[in-house]
Amino acid sequence: MRSSYMMIETLDLWKSYEGVDAVKALNLRIEKGRSFGLVGPNGAGKTTTIRMLAGLLVPSAGVVRIDGVDIFKHPSDIMPRIGYLPDEYGVFEGLRVFEFLDYYAGLYKVARRERRERIERLLSLVRLGNWAEKFVEQLSRGMCQRLMIAKTLIHNPEILLLDEPTSGLDPRSRAEVVEVLQHLASIGKTMVVASNILYDLSSFCDSLGIIDKGVLIDTGTLEELSDKYCREKILKATLVSGVNRVEEVLSQDKGVRSFSVEGDTVTLRYDGTVEDVANLNEKLVYAGVRLTGLCQERRTIEEIFLRATS
Repeated sequence: MRSSYMMIETLDLWKSYEGVDAVKALNLRIEKGRSFGLVGPNGAGKTTTIRMLAGLLVPSAGVVRIDGVDIFKHPSDIMPRIGYLPDEYGVFEGLRVFEFLDYYAGLYKVARRERRERIERLLSLVRLGNWAEKFVEQLSRGMCQRLMIAKTLIHNPEILLLDEPTSGLDPRSRAEVVEVLQHLASIGKTMVVASNILYDLSSFCDSLGIIDKGVLIDTGTLEELSDKYCREKILKATLVSGVNRVEEVLSQDKGVRSFSVEGDTVTLRYDGTVEDVANLNEKLVYAGVRLTGLCQERRTIEEIFLRATS
């Protein structure tokens, strides 16, 4: 069971550069074992926020507390508990993948007797088990990103601060990274993940925050933000049975603006809350319509971000 106390908390956090405010009065409260997605366009203040949470950038004003402790007053107590993945990084050419992770295990004082098993486990997690003896420079961009996630986990941190972990990756590589993040969320790591792609965060984050021009505009679950900014949703599902009844049910629901049925796929434009969608699903089941995957399309999820920042 997840604990309910705050693992990460900021109080009126500000950061200014030569009179320009990069982050303004940021207040965050993230519970232990929860995953928080910070989404915003380039230059919104995501990287600045992540670096302050990691204790790498001193705020102009405000407080960062990790597990109740001010990170800037007691950095040696807190920073070993954090795993930080920057948005830009370099790797050591001439090192093999295993050697690269072993080097960082040494920096974090991981006991030698534990290193091999830990490295092998992490390489398996990020799907690089067959690449342990390859040189780092032989890896693709997506593989490098997964290697950096393994490096971030090498000292088994409780808290993960990940800055743009899917940036610049092709769709397959992005999906592979998201799969790793889903696993980390499922085992109870406390995570703050910054991205400009809301869709990537929606599959594993318990809550989301939308930031723009240094201001945290809104926070909430995907469902809460969807109901607030994007009541009209594009939904898609696969029909298992009851094709002959689906049109009758959809045509009688007041929230359905339009729909189409092509083969075993039904697509509809729906105006209503997440609860309304659940009620519609119940109506379909009651009428003998069986379907799978009645969910929002990606473009609807991205519309939330666009409307919140417009």
